[in-house]
Parts: sequence; structure tokens; C-alpha cells
Amino acid sequence: MMGMAGQADVNALGTLPVAEAEVQFLQLMITHHQGAVFMAEDLLAGRARPEVARLAEGVLRGQAAEIGLMEELLARRGAEPPAPLQRMDHSH
Repeated sequence: MMGMAGQADVNALGTLPVAEAEVQFLQLMITHHQGAVFMAEDLLAGRARPEVARLAEGVLRGQAAEIGLMEELLARRGAEPPAPLQRMDHSH
């Protein structure tokens, strides 16, 4: 699933010094949230039922706000956000 951290990435958090683990966690969560944004956008691009479209719109708003907060938390730690998540190509 797009944006999901691998088990090795999650396990590595426990081996890092706290400050590094915080940065890594925030970066992983931003990528995770970007995956949720893509899924919600895909729903809205199709013919979603009205209640599904409302849910997807709520997901977009919520995830965007949380990504902004996490980017701010990274900046306070002198760290950069991760590279933007790339959409998976489903044409093959």
C-alpha cells in the first residue's frame, strides 16, 4: 500500500537516539499521510457515492493539516520533510 512504512523502518525507530527517532517517525508519517491523500484523490476522481465523496474530502482536509503540522515539527528540529511520495503506475 502506498505510503506504508516497512517493518524494518518501524523496528529501526527503537534503535535510534530519541532525537533521530522523532525525525524518522515524522518523516515516515508524512509519507504515510501522502499515501492517504492519493487514495482519497483517487476516490474523488471516480464516481464515488456522495457519502464516500464526503469522507474522502474530510480525509484530504485532515491529512493536509496533519502533514503541515508534521512539516513544522521537522523544521523545529532542523530536519527536512521526506521526498514527496510518487504515485504508483497502475497502467501495467
